[in-house]
This record gives sequence, C-alpha cells and structure tokens, in this order.
Amino acid sequence: MAPVLELVQEVSEIGRLVRMGLEQEKRDSKSIPFCDAVSRLLEVKQDVQKRRESTLAQIRYITGRIGKCCPDFAVTLLSQLTTEDCRQMISQTFKPDKQKNDARKILSSIFNFGIKRKWCRDNPAQALDIISIQEHEIHPLIPEEIQALFMACRPPSPEEKAQPKTRKKTVEGARLDLTCCLAPLAIMTFAGIRPQEVTRLTWNDIFLDTPSKVIKVRSMASKTGGTRQVSICAALESWLRIAPRQEDNSICPPQWPVRWAGLRYRAGWDANGKRWPNDALRHTFASYHVLTHRDIPRLQLEMGHSSSTQIMHRYMNLSGVDQEMAECFWNIVPEEDFYADRNA
Repeated sequence: MAPVLELVQEVSEIGRLVRMGLEQEKRDSKSIPFCDAVSRLLEVKQDVQKRRESTLAQIRYITGRIGKCCPDFAVTLLSQLTTEDCRQMISQTFKPDKQKNDARKILSSIFNFGIKRKWCRDNPAQALDIISIQEHEIHPLIPEEIQALFMACRPPSPEEKAQPKTRKKTVEGARLDLTCCLAPLAIMTFAGIRPQEVTRLTWNDIFLDTPSKVIKVRSMASKTGGTRQVSICAALESWLRIAPRQEDNSICPPQWPVRWAGLRYRAGWDANGKRWPNDALRHTFASYHVLTHRDIPRLQLEMGHSSSTQIMHRYMNLSGVDQEMAECFWNIVPEEDFYADRNA
C-alpha cells in the first residue's frame, strides 16, 4: 500500500509543478523586459503625471547604472525577477547605502507599475530591507559666516573683475554683480527653503503685506509635491524689503548656479580647502529654530517633512551652537547704509 501512496503523491506533485509552470508561462507571455518597463514608466511620469525633470533624472540614473552593471537583469522579464535577483543586483551595482535605498525605492515603483499593467504579479523589491542610514552630525553655520554671505551680495571689486577668465563657476560667479542674490539667500537662510525650491519661487509667492506674512511653497515648487506655508520672520522681512527684484518676477537671478557659487566663494567657501556643506542653510535654519522655539510640530510643517522623526534625530542634540548664537542669528538684519557700503 505504501508504494501506491508514494506514487499518488509523486503524481500529485508533478501535477502541481506542471500547473505552476503553466501559470508562470502564462504570466511570462504577458510580461516585458525590465528595461522596457522602465521606458514605459518614464513615459507615464513625464507625459501623464508631469513629474519634474529632477525626478526623471534620478530614475534614469539608477536604471542606467543597472543596465550598465547588470545587463542580464535589465533584459530579464519583469515576471521572472525575484527578491534575490534584486538583492544581488543592488549589492553589485551600488555601494553607498543611500543609493541602495534609492535603488530599492525605484525598483519598487517599477514593479508596482508592472502589476498595474499585468506584466508581473508580485513586487519582489518590497521584501528588501531598508538600510538604516547613520545621520551625520549637523554643523550649522555660525552667525559670522551668515553675515559674510550677506556681505558678499555686492558688485564685484576691482580685484575680482581683474581675475582672468576660467571655467570655475566659483571664480566666474565672483566676477559678477551679486546684489541680485539677496532675496534667494535670505529665503534659504531664514525660511529653510530648499535650494531647488527657491529656484521655482516668484515674488507672487511672497506675502509681505498680509496679516500673516508667509512664503507659499506651492506644489509645483515643492520637492515633495505638497503645498506648505513658511512664516516670514522679522529678519527675513527686513532683507526682502530691500532686495532687488528681477524683471520676470522670479526670486533667483539669471545665471543663478554661477552666481550662487560665486557668492559662496566670496564669503570664503570653496577656497583654501573650506568646503560648502550640503544643505548648509536649511540645516542652519532648522538648528537655530529648534534652539529658539522648541516647537517641533511647527518646524516640521515649515520644513515640509512628513514626520518629526528626522527633526528629532538631527536637531535636538546639537553641538557647537548655543542660545546666544541663535539670538545673534535671528538678529542678522541689514544696516541702514547696507547698499552704500556694498557699492562703495
């Protein structure tokens, strides 16, 4: 009797495997290669969802690296890729943990798109663990460094004008009149608005003459796609009142990347080995905001964060700054003869 039962079980197992094979073959017949799914996703995000070029560029960069480092993965049918395939590909293609997390996120969006289009049944990227990123200690700029940036918003000195032409943005920017950088500098410093968001703002987003003085970061300007309002503090208002305006009503002047590089160069960065920290002004705003107000929910809303976790981790245990420095920061305002001094 036992051999008969074993035979029945074997036949049943063979039947199950055949059915699984037929189901997989059916899924594969409807699927498309990973690289084709990427192209279709980019078309939808660009033409239908109207996503920003920066978002599209990140997808192209991540998937381009995959195609270069793991060409076999790129041409495999979406329905045939497994979690282990994704894990091995990411490990082979990306080194920094942040890039690995970015790759996981983009992979997940591609598979979810594939599920909607019936190209695959599951999202194997969802089973990948998110790598915990160790936050670096934040070092906000000190008030003297902030003052140096504002002092650099002036026409070029004779020495700066006389600098030979070069391909370096820092030096070329320092040769320009940087008075027009006052508004974007003030907004990044005293409102903590992201550099890329500032480039999308216009003076129509600045409400200086309303009961609630705010900057409205609209969805088309916001990095996250949501709208938020950022309060205009007294220091920011004082700088915006005297800031020159562009003819097209934009906040940032023409040649903004070059001018911004030149402004930092004049103020002492990118020279003699002093490097500009990433998101320096945004971190500076948040650091002094926490020291002064101790209002995490308010700061979360003004920074545009979805939760307070990042703020708690980054800004609640700062070293190298104190209450006195925070008070000095919020009192950096233009002198009455600011323009006279700059144009002398």
